[in-house]
Amino acid sequence: MSADNELTFDRCPICGGGIQATSEVYLVNLMLDKKGDVVDDGEDSGCYGETTIYCENDHTHEEMINCINGEMPIHPDAKYRSPWED
Repeated sequence: MSADNELTFDRCPICGGGIQATSEVYLVNLMLDKKGDVVDDGEDSGCYGETTIYCENDHTHEEMINCINGEMPIHPDAKYRSPWED
């Protein structure tokens, strides 16, 4: 693996916004009230679904990767570093 593959970003390389993710978590033993509203979240089942990565300005994971791979200039606020740096 080349050193370039080891670089990490802490901001969106397109706009400099924060990187976020949503993830599915499967719960068991929930409790519902008469209206069907969840009144007890139950327990984590240990099973997890898909994670979607995006930035706070809705740039997708694929768009960020394309930017990192040179399809557009990297935003100056998107600091990247080698994992070997402190």
